[in-house]
Amino acid sequence: MESLDTRTELVESSPLRELELWHEFKSEHCLWHDRFHSLLSIAENPLILLSMGGNILEFNAGAETHFGKMRHQVLGRSLVRDVIGNKDADQSLEGIGKFLRTHTSWDQAGHDPLLTPRNRILAWDSVQVPVKRNEVAGLIVYGKDITDAQELEAKLRRTLKELKDEKSAIDQAAIVAVTDFRGNITYANKKFCELSKYSFEELLGKNHRIIKSGHHPPSFFENLWRTIRSGKTWRGEVKNKAKDGSFYWVDTTIVPFLDEQGQPQSYVSIRYDITGRKMAEEQIDQERARSFYSSKLAALGEMAANMAHELGTPLATIRGRMEFLEYQLDKDMVSKEKVIEITNLVREEADRMTRIIKAVLSSARDGSTDPLSSVSVTSLTSKVSDYTQGKLKKDKIELRIKVPAELNVVCRESQMLQVLLNLLSNACDACLSSEERWVEVAARRDGEFAELSVTDTGQGIPAEVAEKIMQPFFTTKPVGKGTGLGLSISRSLIESQGGTLTLDRKSPHTRFVLRLPSDLSETKILS
Repeated sequence: MESLDTRTELVESSPLRELELWHEFKSEHCLWHDRFHSLLSIAENPLILLSMGGNILEFNAGAETHFGKMRHQVLGRSLVRDVIGNKDADQSLEGIGKFLRTHTSWDQAGHDPLLTPRNRILAWDSVQVPVKRNEVAGLIVYGKDITDAQELEAKLRRTLKELKDEKSAIDQAAIVAVTDFRGNITYANKKFCELSKYSFEELLGKNHRIIKSGHHPPSFFENLWRTIRSGKTWRGEVKNKAKDGSFYWVDTTIVPFLDEQGQPQSYVSIRYDITGRKMAEEQIDQERARSFYSSKLAALGEMAANMAHELGTPLATIRGRMEFLEYQLDKDMVSKEKVIEITNLVREEADRMTRIIKAVLSSARDGSTDPLSSVSVTSLTSKVSDYTQGKLKKDKIELRIKVPAELNVVCRESQMLQVLLNLLSNACDACLSSEERWVEVAARRDGEFAELSVTDTGQGIPAEVAEKIMQPFFTTKPVGKGTGLGLSISRSLIESQGGTLTLDRKSPHTRFVLRLPSDLSETKILS
């Protein structure tokens, strides 16, 4: 049996023998060597051939650059012990391969062998070199440049973190859901579940019809789907129904995600709860409606008083004429001509009463859903003057009407009558403090618009009051004489018909001006 010293001498002398065997191998396998030598030449990264004993047989230029040692300095030396400097490393081929794959610090000076002088990062690996079946000639050690891959991986990690952070931020602030191209829910965040009162498991795989409120018409959702299926983003406000039957509103944005063919493969919806805002708007609308009808009832009350006076006069005339006719018949004094005269007078008074009643009924109805139509301005002013004559006569106010017969205005007739009645009523009140009392209603065509004005003998409105005159609840009348809603509501009614209501500050008298399209064929306003 060989002694320890003898075996040590054999091991120490083996590198020279391995080099000799390598040269013999190269001469016997020229083709294999030529191919390997070509690989050594063209490889930019380190490429090293080790013998069975772990000693260096070939050392390319990439290895020279990386380790800072020339080929002739390291041939026959141990890669791990002499070049890397790890005296305790396993010299077997299996041990060397494991060492290369797992070690990142090869010397006590802190040198990181994965970093090249060009600050490129290398990953090390090895592959055994077979000579014959079940025989191994040595080990090829190579360094793979993974700098770009590591930078890409680091960038990917950063991007994923940013996406995770952004998703977390969105989930904290918004209601998020994802559906497949059929509209079935594949993801719903916590806020979605909380607002809808459905669990994630109850929502998963379901269509958004599960929260459909029934508030919107079918055309609403048809437009929604037509938009997102075409690859476009849809935005709108949607009323939904929660599991417990309560309703909620969401401001919704739906974004389609497209596949390589440009077809939607999924949809992401981001929603914000606007239930509080919608409830506030609804309350405001209700208050506005109550205020509107309160103001309207006040106007109708005044109108009723005027109508009672206006109807009282023709009724008295009719009654007087009929009593006179009865007296004439009783005395056998009636003539055909007198009967015709009295009949015509009664007919005229009855027609006047009919016009007053129709005008009041037309003004009293809502009319907000009526379509826009072309209405004669002469007809409008005639109806208004019929049931304001009582107030005008009582207060000794002259009504001047300057309206061309051929002028039409595009409006909702009932709403237009309400506005004109309010303006005339205000004008009459303004005249009471003037010695000269008159109100003028004038109209003219101004291009595609009709301009109507109501002017009174008042001395105009001060600048500080004019700034507020159209604001709700602002009034210059004494307490109990007005709500301060007439002008505000009148302006809203006119604007809803595509027109404007303004105060003419340049007029020496108080003058309000209405502008509306003058012919239905010339307006683009949708009813």
